[in-house]
Amino acid sequence: MGIYSIENTYCATVYVQANTLRDANAKLEALLGKTINACDKAWFSEAQFGTPEMPELSFATAFTSYGPKDDAVLNSVTNTEFGKKMEAESRGGKSRLLPNIDRSNFSGKGMCVYWCDVELASTVFFRAKDDIEATEKRVDLEDWDVDLEYTRTWLYPEALDDRDFPYALSPNFAIRARKGCELGLRWPEKEHVEAASPLAKAVSSVAVPTDDPPRHTSSADGAVQYLAERLRKYSTHCGGHFASMIVEHARMLVLRWWKHSV
Repeated sequence: MGIYSIENTYCATVYVQANTLRDANAKLEALLGKTINACDKAWFSEAQFGTPEMPELSFATAFTSYGPKDDAVLNSVTNTEFGKKMEAESRGGKSRLLPNIDRSNFSGKGMCVYWCDVELASTVFFRAKDDIEATEKRVDLEDWDVDLEYTRTWLYPEALDDRDFPYALSPNFAIRARKGCELGLRWPEKEHVEAASPLAKAVSSVAVPTDDPPRHTSSADGAVQYLAERLRKYSTHCGGHFASMIVEHARMLVLRWWKHSV
């Protein structure tokens, strides 16, 4: 049996942590048009939103195959060509492709998470006895799910001989374009933002002391009490992670008052 190849397309979700939608768009634009090495696990994450493990930019591990485009060409390839195409490009590693985003010291504390679907393309290989059978197998590539948390073996040549799904995916995925939508807010969810909004305004409205404030006054104690009352009132209505962002903001303000009052 011979080996055939064809370019296949996928829909994948990208998550971006940023302070603003504008910043998130800038980070995403740095990725579009690039080719990633899917063997580099740093590209993918299942971390919970708002946790330290959440990367600055990452793909969900699961995405959907849309199949080859109508004008995609089915090719017969040799074993040597197949081996070369299955080699992961080191330049597609996250730290090399996006050195300003793949930062070990990144902290997303207090940042929002934005998301968007993008279109990926990579070469798929399979065996067939002739062109007719290869054309029939092409149909099998439509509407199936890829989850690299469980099916990472598909990125290696051995996948061609898998009993259940004898297809091998080139690990080099080209990011073609955004698919279906622009970046949108994914976390915190809208209802959490609305619930926390009064508290955020209350925290922001508290005046910060001047450079030379009166010492040993009750201003710091009053500020702490003021914030505590509002935290008790609103934190129960907020999503846990978003509420913690507001608490952190309040804590920093209290520390500033404390430094001025001792």
